[in-house]
Amino acid sequence: MTPSASLPAPARPKRRRRLLTRLALILFGLLLCTELALRIAGHFYQKRQLEALEQARSENAKRLIILAMGESTTGGLWLPFEDSYPKQLERKLREYYGRQRIKVIVPPHIGQNTSHMVHRFAGYLRDFQPALVIIMAGVNNTWSLAESNLGDFLPPGHWQTHLFRLRRWSDDVKVMRLARLLASGTGEAWRRMGRDLEGAPMMTQWPPKPDLLVKGVGPEPFLQLWRSDVGRMIEQAQAAGTKVILMTYPNYDDPPLAEIEAMAAKWSVPLVENHKSFAPFLEENRAQEVFFDDLRHPNARGYGIVADNVLRCILENELLADKIRVKGEHESASENPAADGSS
Repeated sequence: MTPSASLPAPARPKRRRRLLTRLALILFGLLLCTELALRIAGHFYQKRQLEALEQARSENAKRLIILAMGESTTGGLWLPFEDSYPKQLERKLREYYGRQRIKVIVPPHIGQNTSHMVHRFAGYLRDFQPALVIIMAGVNNTWSLAESNLGDFLPPGHWQTHLFRLRRWSDDVKVMRLARLLASGTGEAWRRMGRDLEGAPMMTQWPPKPDLLVKGVGPEPFLQLWRSDVGRMIEQAQAAGTKVILMTYPNYDDPPLAEIEAMAAKWSVPLVENHKSFAPFLEENRAQEVFFDDLRHPNARGYGIVADNVLRCILENELLADKIRVKGEHESASENPAADGSS
């Protein structure tokens, strides 16, 4: 007779339950330890990054920093970064002012949505100490939902709102992120991750899964999200003494132009209306001259137009006048860029 056969019938389910409970506790402990290990590793990685930033801060103090906030339309998708509007603007500003110390920076964690940006914005202000911030953001808010603050504006009390908030919370669980990475990180997925914008959390995908949002949700929560996130960034920048430029997209109407205009008026910041510069190309069937095939992302020539628009706005509004003068104007400047703190 086996030991298990000698057990009374009611004892077997109890033993099974104890075994399952132990296994569940062991699994939970392993997950907890893995989560802790990932967070510790992340802490030390971020510490190294912060140490590098501390060293860079002393260099930034010698430079005039302009911070360009945005997503792929700012980073220059499908182009060498040197052809993006921030780098073209940097060259134009250096040429105009005769100063090599001017630097236009696109943050390392280029935001997929405005919530990504606002969550990191205070750190960018601290680490980069910009004289000017340029914001062209919001087009990804309706589909890029990782880290999104959208849950604050969905119908309160609805079960799908609670589900969205739960998924939003779980997105910050490192084990979940690792599992998603491992699940999608084989073969072609790894190659795509290296050359495009893949590898983001599952809530960041196109088209978005319909079960992520409350059924029938209209545009208003997304507009409220944009107003909140962008408003907070402008408020933080102005509180730090940093000037702000708000921009429309070359060919996107989300967020609506009226919303961007109202935001610029509310905070009394200059507005660069890029859509007006690109409208003739679209109306005259010459879009391929300034856009890639998607008619959304500018090519090098298109980004040159954006850079010119920003430069004009900076000069007309004298946004850098208290930080830097044109070389040779009201001062005797050395011809050696190094004498001006250049890099």
